[in-house]
Amino acid sequence: EVQGNGLHLAYNPGSFSISRSTPTSQLAASNGQTLAFLGGDVSIPGGNITAQEGHIEIASLGSHATVGLSPQTSPLSPQVSEWNFDYTTTNLFKDIDLSQQASLDVSGSDAGSLQLQGRNIRLADGAIALAQVLSSGGGNISLNAAESIELNGVNFSPTTPTPTGVYIEIAPDAVGDGSSQLQVNTNQLTLTAGGQIGLGMGGSGSSGSVDVNAHTITADGGSDINHIRLFAGVVQV
Repeated sequence: EVQGNGLHLAYNPGSFSISRSTPTSQLAASNGQTLAFLGGDVSIPGGNITAQEGHIEIASLGSHATVGLSPQTSPLSPQVSEWNFDYTTTNLFKDIDLSQQASLDVSGSDAGSLQLQGRNIRLADGAIALAQVLSSGGGNISLNAAESIELNGVNFSPTTPTPTGVYIEIAPDAVGDGSSQLQVNTNQLTLTAGGQIGLGMGGSGSSGSVDVNAHTITADGGSDINHIRLFAGVVQV
């Protein structure tokens, strides 16, 4: 379990953009590095996990599950070691829960990557997974759940300034190179009360793709200022 007080991201519903600040408490990897959590049930109530331009891997695994792990060298920075995680040899997964404005953030000049792997994945109370490009490049987010993924939104207030969401964003004044990929794989996808999944283009250049593979998709209700959205769009700012 990773605990914290959230509250380092703010959402502008007019421009559909997200502003970031340094959280008062966080668990962070060095720039370009991998921060991985491989274990049983994962709970992150208000925790802030950051890997600037790096990789965050969270996998909730059952007993006796095995994971393939292999290093690779980044072509952009040969001295930095990245890691590949292979779950093809197991179908034993448990649950991941992010709540109370928890954040997973791999933003940077060129955003990094983020992967969640489990049985059920739930984001609620303004929790957010974010890969924001601040200068040029692209980001990657992958959510894989054997049973369900649920995003439960929240009404806006000074203490809850972000919707619950999974976002890749080309920030205003940044340039996208078209490589961004947001992938969602599950049996049941549920978006309620303004929960969002999307790729936003606030800058220039090319964005990327959003791929959703689900047997059933349920969208139910919005928040006081935010609609449920599953999107890949260009935002004029």
